[in-house]
Amino acid sequence: SASKSQSVNTKIIVVAEGSTNEENEDNNLLKKLDNISTAQPFLPLTISLTSKPQFDVNLHRLNGKLWSDLFSKYQDHLKQCSDVVLFDQNNLVSRIKELDLNLQTHYLVLIEKRNKFAKYTEQVQKVQEISSALKRIHSTLQNTIHTMNNLNSLLPPNEQLEVFTLSSNTPPSTSTTNTDNDT
Repeated sequence: SASKSQSVNTKIIVVAEGSTNEENEDNNLLKKLDNISTAQPFLPLTISLTSKPQFDVNLHRLNGKLWSDLFSKYQDHLKQCSDVVLFDQNNLVSRIKELDLNLQTHYLVLIEKRNKFAKYTEQVQKVQEISSALKRIHSTLQNTIHTMNNLNSLLPPNEQLEVFTLSSNTPPSTSTTNTDNDT
């Protein structure tokens, strides 16, 4: 049995001895914490209406004027803060209304411009349609004149007509020029 106790003792390794200083420090902190008095409300009945106060409060010793002055100052402060907020809020509302009015006027101007451009677009489309129709007419006239000139060239020379052209400023024919010079 002695050998068993030695073998058990040899298997246990002690790394470090525990210090009692930490335990003493913890005990000192707990003692200090116990010495701190608990905070109690000014009016003990405000916590619970059913519980009885744990200590006597001499309500006649509390000065109501001091509390009234404090609360009136706090009320004045809150009123000043609310007045500042109200002023800023009114400024924001008026600025938003101004911006809304500006946006509406710009929107109306843009709508008017869009309507004008729509009218211009319609006019341009009409002009393009008329232009394409005129080009077709011009091409048809050119073909007709070419055909008429071909037919005219097939006639005997004494029955031929003047050469057809589309230009209004036709140069005088040589036969008329000669007759003008003879007279």
